[in-house]
Amino acid sequence: MQRRTMRDQTKSQINSDVLWDYLDNNPYELSSVVIHLAWREGLFRREIHNLRWDQIDYDAASVRLPNRTVPLEGKTARQLRMWHNLIDSSGDTEYVACSTLTHRRMAEQSLSRIVRDALDSIGMKEIRLIDLRHDFVRRIMEQYDYNDALKLTGESLTTYRIKYRGNRHYELPTYPSEQTDETDEQKLKRALEENRTGAAGVGLWLIHVAGLSLHAAKDLTWDQVNLERCVLLLDQSEVPITEDLAEVLRNEKPGRSAEDDPHVLLTPKSRKPMDVARLSTITRDILIRYGLANMRGNKLRGSIQKDKVRQQIERFAEERRQIIRQDVEAEFQLSKGLAYSYLSELVEAGKLIHTSKGYFPASLVPPYDEWPSVIKQQIQERGTATVEELAEFLHAGKYSVRRLLRKMATAGELKLVRNGEYRLPNTEK
Repeated sequence: MQRRTMRDQTKSQINSDVLWDYLDNNPYELSSVVIHLAWREGLFRREIHNLRWDQIDYDAASVRLPNRTVPLEGKTARQLRMWHNLIDSSGDTEYVACSTLTHRRMAEQSLSRIVRDALDSIGMKEIRLIDLRHDFVRRIMEQYDYNDALKLTGESLTTYRIKYRGNRHYELPTYPSEQTDETDEQKLKRALEENRTGAAGVGLWLIHVAGLSLHAAKDLTWDQVNLERCVLLLDQSEVPITEDLAEVLRNEKPGRSAEDDPHVLLTPKSRKPMDVARLSTITRDILIRYGLANMRGNKLRGSIQKDKVRQQIERFAEERRQIIRQDVEAEFQLSKGLAYSYLSELVEAGKLIHTSKGYFPASLVPPYDEWPSVIKQQIQERGTATVEELAEFLHAGKYSVRRLLRKMATAGELKLVRNGEYRLPNTEK
């Protein structure tokens, strides 16, 4: 409680008007750049130190950090443009926080020093660089639902519980969550792909891809992992895992020494087995950052399972080269509606092509909008072609092909000759 009270007092000492006056009057000082990035964008000192110019997207008004993207304020954008013009005139620099004298990136500790000197000069002697970021966190948590606030600020769930929850300056009103065009399945795939290492990343894969419970994941040892067969050997059964998860585990195992504990999930510093509470927190932190805070494991595992079925149906079509809905129902024990749903999703994704004769791998059949050019190419190679020959090549019904050929002949793209053969116009039979 004492820590919160001290931070409340520090917050009250940030005079926004005085700070804005300093920033407006010192646009070509590195201290102004660092203050903007900490106070208005909420970057940690190490993030400011590592920030490169290619991470700043002026068109999208955003700053892209390794673990999150934060909105770029208009005043901060103008400050960064002015600073960039000054730096460009003095030399080619990759990093934002660099010296105009040496043309090199400033040391991380030096950023705190120059901000401290700047704040001392305007009477804010109790304010430090981290306090500017705390003020940013306060503003964000007053505007957003806490799930979105944690995603924007980069704070972990544990930090929020310790530092902010219960603090009168950080009471969280309820606001609608940020809306994006991504589905939960797409968010999950991106979260998994971008978190393939460390206890948090591997734990996320074990829970939401292999379908393990928190207890099963934290108890898993390397002698239960068979990477050759792609299975996990649990007490009562064998759990198959995907090749992607096997690859994650293969990359994780070489980093272990003989002295390490045999558990798969270890704490990063003490190298001890992960407990359930911490595993739940660190995996949930990842889900919050990707907008999946309100989902639970069974729903996430359900989306992964659906993706597996779609992949199996796609491989089934490639092996058979031609399938119909009834084949999928019988092979995978699916209902008529569910089989049709999976096939429609694969057609929409461009994995399968649907014709009157069934479903074909996309590599075997051109999509319908490409049929005219394919037909012309075939006729050019053959000289002439019949409806039957073109229907067989396109894996389509004669009626669909005949209708298209008549339409092309009416438009003057083809010419019908005797015996039902078609040829290109202005060519000899």
